[in-house]
Amino acid sequence: MTASFDFEGSLVPAIPGESIAAALTRAGIRGLRVTRSGAERGVFCGMGVCQDCLVEVDGFPNRRACMTKVDGAVAVRRQVAVPRLPPAAPPATAGPTLTPDVLVVGAGAAGLHAALAARGRGARVLLVDERPTDGGQYYKQSAHPGPPRDAQAAQGARLLAEVAASGMVWWRGAEVWGAFGGAFAGPCFMVRHDGCSHRVDPRRVVLATGAYERPWPVPGWTLPGVMTTGAAQTLLRSYGVVAGQRVLIAGNGPLNLQVACELMAAGAEVVAVAEAAPAPGLRHLPSLVAMALNGPRLTQRGRAMVRELDARVLFGQVLRGVGRGLLAEVGPVAGGPSQRFAVDVVCLGYGFVPADELARALGCATGVRDRDGRSSLPQVFIAGDGAGLGGAPAAVAEGMLAGWAAAADLGFGTDALQVVTARRALRRHRRFQHALWAVFASRAEAPVTPQTVICRCEELCAADLTPLIGPEVSDLNALKRITRLGMGRCQGRYCAAHLSADGSLTPRPPVRPVRIGDIV
Repeated sequence: MTASFDFEGSLVPAIPGESIAAALTRAGIRGLRVTRSGAERGVFCGMGVCQDCLVEVDGFPNRRACMTKVDGAVAVRRQVAVPRLPPAAPPATAGPTLTPDVLVVGAGAAGLHAALAARGRGARVLLVDERPTDGGQYYKQSAHPGPPRDAQAAQGARLLAEVAASGMVWWRGAEVWGAFGGAFAGPCFMVRHDGCSHRVDPRRVVLATGAYERPWPVPGWTLPGVMTTGAAQTLLRSYGVVAGQRVLIAGNGPLNLQVACELMAAGAEVVAVAEAAPAPGLRHLPSLVAMALNGPRLTQRGRAMVRELDARVLFGQVLRGVGRGLLAEVGPVAGGPSQRFAVDVVCLGYGFVPADELARALGCATGVRDRDGRSSLPQVFIAGDGAGLGGAPAAVAEGMLAGWAAAADLGFGTDALQVVTARRALRRHRRFQHALWAVFASRAEAPVTPQTVICRCEELCAADLTPLIGPEVSDLNALKRITRLGMGRCQGRYCAAHLSADGSLTPRPPVRPVRIGDIV
């Protein structure tokens, strides 16, 4: 079954259920938005965070192409800096206030297991997630009918079937745009779902909001065709779309190796994988042994990926810049001669940043959790990469522990043996992650020039910001007031992480862009 929509006079074929971004990428269309300066932007994060893929759909602007399904779309246009006034739209209906026993925000590895754990104890659970496809970043499911593409997707399909059969309330495509309360009141959330704006007052909440990829601002990183590694993986796993035929992947960490192998298996030519960490050697032997002891299957899989990629992996090298026509320059971390590659797509993956906006909005102390994931606020649990980066197996254990503890707080009982087993598994997964990142340790820094864009939304370059950073402007919030840094649609998720180790811009509602009519 196929569908199609008009894109500025051209008919674009599509498959019902896939995103507009996937259909346009398959058609070779990369430029989706035009900024105030006249620059084109395209798909970057692929998960609704960066807001760079905004398009106009049937006359309505500000639609994220990566999060909007083609179903029912008739006409799509590139969005200009000042979009046309949309047709009159009715405001969101004020939905009923919900009071679940446990609210779980995020339906990835941690959130799905937290929801199942709490529901298994008998708690009334509301699970919300904003993605158009199920499974989160790890268990990505295909929007197209057919069997799962691999064991990872098959595991996710079984888990999702359990969730669907559990009797919990599960809201897909739900945007949590506000978190209120904190130390002197119970947590309260505002959620937009199915045209209604709801207030949710849970007795307990598990925040399993995951992470997004760390920015690597280099010349050309805002060009259409430059995207995160996760975006390329989402296009492939969720929609069967290969981002480009000639692909360069640059960054730090094992996800880049995995996605390179997946793209090659799908028919893409991966010209190189520039890995910022040096090649493993004898100095890494203790870490490699620890990896093998605590995660033998993952370690074996990693070795197989390196062998498959062979000479394409350029250890100790980073992306230095991308020119027009996507001519990518790669060179050693310490400096020296560089290589240039003409490609269709450049994928960037230099680690991750926890998506902790809701936790910080509630006033949860950063980095404070007990062994069950309870934050500094006793009603709020944080599980998975939203609290610190530990990988999917650790997120699974953290999700279960948080779900069980939240249910136990409310008198639903507990199983001591299950808890002990999960804690033991979590310790093992954390040892593996510690050893893994000792192997992938890198001190590489983005080669920023004065003209390099730092704030993608407001188009602020390093030359606009560097002269202001000093004794009089000592924190990001002060810089924000002077320059509008972080005041764009992504709310500083990319510029703040580059400028500050803790990304300390104060979160403000709405944490996701919503229409004024949605705030009822």
